[in-house]
Amino acid sequence: MSGTQTLTAAERVFEFFLNRWRYFHPISAAELKRGTGLDFAALATPLADLQQQGLITLDSDSTALTPLGKRFLNEVTAAFLPANEQ
Repeated sequence: MSGTQTLTAAERVFEFFLNRWRYFHPISAAELKRGTGLDFAALATPLADLQQQGLITLDSDSTALTPLGKRFLNEVTAAFLPANEQ
């Protein structure tokens, strides 16, 4: 299969977190903006849900996986799956 596929905005967000969090490093607000064109406020609901579950830390400048979030990385990443793929 050849060619390219243009990702939707939702797919771009999922791919960003899928690729980025597998390194277990914090994600800065600036990095999120560069990678997706969005800021943390645009992703407030899934980020707040993950924070409430103890899977991530979140402040105005960055987000990071907690030790629990690292153990449940697939579930953390799945929070950003486009709606039709969940």
